[in-house]
Amino acid sequence: MVAEEFEAEVRRQDTVWSVLAPPLRPSDADLEWFARGWPAGGGQRVLIQGSTPELLDLAVRKQARRIIAMDWHEPLFRAMQKLAREDWGRVEYLPCDWRVFVPDLEGTMDLVLGDGTLTMLAFPSEWEKVLRDLHRYLVPGGRLIFRLPFQPDEPLDLEHYLQGVVSLVDSKSGAADSEQRFPLLRSIISELRIAFGVASAALNGTVERMRRAELVDSFHAEFTARCGHWNEWASAREAMPTKAGVLKGKNEGGQAFPFWRPALDIVKQCGFDVKQTSWSGNRPAPGVMRFILADRI
Repeated sequence: MVAEEFEAEVRRQDTVWSVLAPPLRPSDADLEWFARGWPAGGGQRVLIQGSTPELLDLAVRKQARRIIAMDWHEPLFRAMQKLAREDWGRVEYLPCDWRVFVPDLEGTMDLVLGDGTLTMLAFPSEWEKVLRDLHRYLVPGGRLIFRLPFQPDEPLDLEHYLQGVVSLVDSKSGAADSEQRFPLLRSIISELRIAFGVASAALNGTVERMRRAELVDSFHAEFTARCGHWNEWASAREAMPTKAGVLKGKNEGGQAFPFWRPALDIVKQCGFDVKQTSWSGNRPAPGVMRFILADRI
């Protein structure tokens, strides 16, 4: 990637992630959950899958002895730096595909954190490969904490859910000012990115690309009609993938939204003792976003 393309991609990622909000990004309550699961004692060596700024900031505040951000896409990491609230001077950026084992990390990590990360991988094969590699990176007794989206226990009624979202937008359309509209759009788009993944997944959890493409295309048409006159819409819409992008295979919405129990079984099969699980809020539906805290056996 030439310099001009690199900087353009940094700007694009910065624009997208400046729009995104909980539940796609961790909320304050989510960060408290990550913090409570942090192992006792100081000087933790922490590997963070991806470059979620909230998790990297947390590691800095916890004064971790070593902080590694493993992310194959450097423009994304550089964009996340712009969203950081802490000084990332001690953060080590490791440009690496999670599916590729890094021998130098074997047995060197005390803690692995991830937010929405396994969702980007094929289920179950790539989940198992990556979890087994993370097991090797961790010291015995090391800890894994993930927050991930799953299929809810009760099927998501997407039509009913979308009707509620549209009604909310219509109720705010006439009276809301800019300070109300932009947070509303951030929340809606962040929820819908997850909801569309859940709704477009087959029974095995794998996202059906055409189905997702149809959903995002419908979103852009529906919300442009309703929100196109809002000044905030032009920037907010950039955070929702396009139909063309989905069909070209751009993996910005995730590959897999599996059911909870099979996913938990894989975590256990890969050598982890699951110590705690919890819901992360109830949007876009109860039981979609969940925490897993597990220790390496």
